[in-house]
Amino acid sequence: MLHLVKVGADAGALRETSARHGARKSNGDLWVIYNRGAPGARKVYCSVSLNGGTTWKEELVSTSAGDHKDATIAIDANDDVHTAWTGEGYGVNGGKFNVEYRLKIGAVWQAVEPVCDEPNHQYSPAIFIDSANDAHVAWTGYHWGTFLAGINTVYRKQLAGIWQAVELITDINSIQMQPSIAIDSTGKSHVAWRSKGFGVNVGFNNIKYKARNGVWGAIEHITDVAANQNTPTIALDSGEIPHLTWSGYAWDATPFNYNIEYKNRRGGAWGAREAVTALNKDQRNPSISIDAADDVYVCWDGLGWGVFNQFNIQHRKRTVGVWGAVTGITDRNFQQEGSNLIWARYPTAPQTNVTTLGFALFIDGQIVTGYQIEYYDSVDLAWPAGGVSAMGGRPMADVLVKAGMMMLNRPCLTL
Repeated sequence: MLHLVKVGADAGALRETSARHGARKSNGDLWVIYNRGAPGARKVYCSVSLNGGTTWKEELVSTSAGDHKDATIAIDANDDVHTAWTGEGYGVNGGKFNVEYRLKIGAVWQAVEPVCDEPNHQYSPAIFIDSANDAHVAWTGYHWGTFLAGINTVYRKQLAGIWQAVELITDINSIQMQPSIAIDSTGKSHVAWRSKGFGVNVGFNNIKYKARNGVWGAIEHITDVAANQNTPTIALDSGEIPHLTWSGYAWDATPFNYNIEYKNRRGGAWGAREAVTALNKDQRNPSISIDAADDVYVCWDGLGWGVFNQFNIQHRKRTVGVWGAVTGITDRNFQQEGSNLIWARYPTAPQTNVTTLGFALFIDGQIVTGYQIEYYDSVDLAWPAGGVSAMGGRPMADVLVKAGMMMLNRPCLTL
């Protein structure tokens, strides 16, 4: 079912689907981060629900003057909230977009910390938490390494809460964008991103991957084709196998459209590409999650589904290597701008951001009055035992489906 979070969001507030915009605490509280406001003066906000998505309360996160965007969120085993975004108005280089970080401990937001303070713009951070509750951030930006005019993928992690040195994932005079990050139980960081300049087809955006096990390994080519690929999103299963989805151009029998693609990495190598969609209408902005049984969920916005010829939110599930039917989450005569699934490997006791079954999703929806942030809980959604809901104090085991929400493949709620 769709639940209204916030009216008046920006178009594209969740469009950067490579980063995670939603997270969940051990007691079942739901969090989402986004930007909204006048162009050039946007601010970053979180909204939190204490009752499974029924009602929401908004909190301001970014505080300086200037424009703030591309926000991302994670929650650690202490239920502390970690956020990052790109913003103006901070540090020495306040006239440029730099990556900022802010932590909420209990009920108190801590001071904003600069992840970087560079004289050139930085873009699209993605944040993740490891087993020690330290934050890891990957982003792209100018002014790094040998090629200061290139946009490179960079990374910085905390150790006992202290930011360590910036590490280069790439160092090339080209353009890297849209990093997505996940961390496994050994502390290895897995990063995928959109890239130009590597492989054979250097003039096209392709999807690349690197892993950090103390040091960064070699670049692996998820794709290396003469057609643009976009918005990778990565997740890990219970065996710590990376699974990746992205929006790619010119696959299969649809050479003039973007479609949703998928790969996983077993036995140290990336397997065959699997088509999640193969339509002659564009599909874009995918997000991926994996449940406790290692079933894979992919959501995206696409044309060619339902009644209306608009980008609407779709979903498809992969079970034991087989893709099920595509189901629609929205079917509106207005463009929907992005979807973002809740998923994170940590915390693990319990795994508060890995579903037992089903999926939880945030979308940047549009209706006749404009854009709004919405939350969708699938009809079969179940979270692991261990948390306590604020709704009646009942255990967060079993299924979080409320009475009256049992219609499968039901029409979307128009709010």
